[in-house]
Amino acid sequence: MKQIAQLRADTPGAENVKHFNNCGAALMPRQVLDAQVEHLKLESKIGAYEAALMAKGKRTSYVTASKLLGCEPDEIAFCDSASRAWDAFAYSLRFDKGDEILTSRVEFGANLVSLGHIAKRDGARIRITKSRADGTVDIDDFRKQLSDKTKLVALTHAAAHYGGINPVEAVGEIVAGTGAMYLVDACQSFGQMPVDVSAIQCDALTITGRKWLRGPRGTGLLFVRSTTTQDIDPVLSDVATGDVELDEQGEIVDVKLRSDARRFELWERSVAAEIGLGAALQYLLDLGVENVHAAVKERVGRIADKLSNLDGLKIIDPASESGVIGLRSADGRPIPEIQQALRSRGINTSTMADYDAPLDFSYRGIETVLRISPHYYNTFDEVDDLCEALIDVTRR
Repeated sequence: MKQIAQLRADTPGAENVKHFNNCGAALMPRQVLDAQVEHLKLESKIGAYEAALMAKGKRTSYVTASKLLGCEPDEIAFCDSASRAWDAFAYSLRFDKGDEILTSRVEFGANLVSLGHIAKRDGARIRITKSRADGTVDIDDFRKQLSDKTKLVALTHAAAHYGGINPVEAVGEIVAGTGAMYLVDACQSFGQMPVDVSAIQCDALTITGRKWLRGPRGTGLLFVRSTTTQDIDPVLSDVATGDVELDEQGEIVDVKLRSDARRFELWERSVAAEIGLGAALQYLLDLGVENVHAAVKERVGRIADKLSNLDGLKIIDPASESGVIGLRSADGRPIPEIQQALRSRGINTSTMADYDAPLDFSYRGIETVLRISPHYYNTFDEVDDLCEALIDVTRR
């Protein structure tokens, strides 16, 4: 991987702030920013349609994403967010009354809203599999709960509010061959650790551009396995999705949909954002995902060690399985006050409220979490400054 000096030279924001909010939205590399700005300038000079035609060779996100995910380019759809990707797949499924959707305690709140809405629409039931002590899926209980009634297994890979990693590969082994669909939210894993859809054996997987991938906000990807795609009728469609067939009298007699994952796309999009996403994917590919994962874990481990006995805040275990360290209040001090105190010192962190992970927050009896999420471009001096600042502000 590039030396830290070059990584920071590639990151304009590193000059302005100590950024530990990579699980929310990471700082973009200059290469991503330049790719977008260059295209926007071209649009302003010659027109958006004309610029899109000229930029055809730069729209590489399908190919690059497939290399990182271990799939085919035609199994990838571009979306304007991970939420749109999740909903494009989940809402296109149809359930009968009594069908079951199986998910976990650490599921992200937005996903639960969608699943709950779909279940209410179709008369399905949502079941929550039991969790291990760290909040992640208990495989033995999952086996027991999976049944002929289970039509969808929907899991978040990496929790958004602490270091928990669901055993998505082990779940995939169990789900395979049962007839249930398997949908994985990889927003908090892709970009900081290896994500292999073949190993996970999922039918669909969603990704956001703005987090660990360091891509533009307003971008996302949806992977849909080729053997799954044609069995699903997308809930939305337009000219990117398929074509109408007319009879001799000019009446519409049929609609022929695309046979690949792009049947879940819509035609209109920000081409500049798509190009920026492609640049971010290539940047990750060039660095090597294993190198990125090792660098992130090294920084997380250092932070966890330094904050293990922090006054007023308690680390939610596990602290070092992913790039997110979640801190809960141990003395009643409001988490947003601590976040603001850090921000006044030029340190970015983020918070999550109970609606962001309602099942796990309710179980743990907490309302707000402070999230610390270092990336490979954070120096160890920055890590130490963050820890010293946290120790200081929690003593006041």
